[in-house]
Amino acid sequence: MKHYFYLFTLMVVFVCFSCHQGNNKQKLATSKEQPQTVVNGNKKSKQMLIAPIEGGDTRVAVSKFMDAIVFSNVMNLEMQDHGKKWSFKLEDSTISALLEDKADITMMVWEYHNKPDIAKEHPEIQYISSISTNAREGFVVPEYTRALSVKDVKVKQRVFVDTIFLLKRLYGIRMETEQIIKTYDLPMTIKLCSEKELMSDMLRLYKQKKGFLASGWYPSLMFGLMDLNMVDRPTMNASERVDINIYATSKWCSSHPEEVKMMKRLRLDNEFFALALDVMMEHQDDLGEASRIIYRHNKKMFDKMLH
Repeated sequence: MKHYFYLFTLMVVFVCFSCHQGNNKQKLATSKEQPQTVVNGNKKSKQMLIAPIEGGDTRVAVSKFMDAIVFSNVMNLEMQDHGKKWSFKLEDSTISALLEDKADITMMVWEYHNKPDIAKEHPEIQYISSISTNAREGFVVPEYTRALSVKDVKVKQRVFVDTIFLLKRLYGIRMETEQIIKTYDLPMTIKLCSEKELMSDMLRLYKQKKGFLASGWYPSLMFGLMDLNMVDRPTMNASERVDINIYATSKWCSSHPEEVKMMKRLRLDNEFFALALDVMMEHQDDLGEASRIIYRHNKKMFDKMLH
C-alpha cells in the first residue's frame, strides 16, 4: 500500500511541476510577444516618449518637462494621422538642438522675452506660432501661506523652510534667485532639483503644511496636485503671461510649407490644459498612455483646426 501511496505522490508532484513549467513557458512566450517600450535607447516598462516612426523625415526636439513630453506625444499622434513621418527625441536644450542641426522643430518652448528675439539672434531659427498665451512661469508657494510676493515670503519667513527649490535646467531663474536672496536678505539656500525631485520635495512639505518657495509653471502637474499661488518678484508680476511657442529651423520651414501652415493654425485653450492635467495626474507614471487619452478626447478639436 505504501508503494502505491509513494507512486501517487510522485505522479502528483510530476504533474504539478509540468504545469508550473508550462505556465512559465507561456509567460515567457507572452512577454516576448509584447512590444517593449524604448525611451532614448533604454528599455522601460512604461512609456514616457512615444517611440518614433522609423525613417521620420522631420526631427522634433522635446524638452524634458512632463507637460512638454505629453504635448509632443499628442502632436506625434496627430502628425501620424496626417501621414507625416516625424521622429521625436528628448533634448536638454531644444533651441541648442535646432542650432546644432540635431533637430528641425521644437513644439513647446517657454519664453519670457518677446517671441521674435530668438529668431533675431539666430537667423537660422524661425518663430512659427504661439500655441497658448495663458502660461505662467516663475515662483510658486502653497496657497495656505497667503504669500503673494517675494516680499511676503520675507515677512512670513518663520513659516517657510530655509530652502528654495529650483529646477536644474532653469539657469536664468537660478541667477535671478541668487540676486533676490541678496536683495531681500533671505536666510535661504538654493537646492537644484530634477523635475521628479522638485515634485517630491514640494509634495512632502505640502502634506506637512509647511511653507516653501519653488520654481513653478502652469500648465503643469503640480497645479493639479497642490493648491499653489504664483508670486510677484522684482523682475516679473505673477499675473504676467508667457507664451508657449513653436520654433523651427528656417531650412525646414522652407521645405515643409504644409506643416508650417498646420502649426500656425494650432491653438490650445484652458479646457485642453485642464483635461491634460487631470489625465496626467491619473497616468503620471505612463506619459505615453496619458498622451493617447488626451489625443482621443481632443481629436475633433485637432481635426477642426488642422484639416
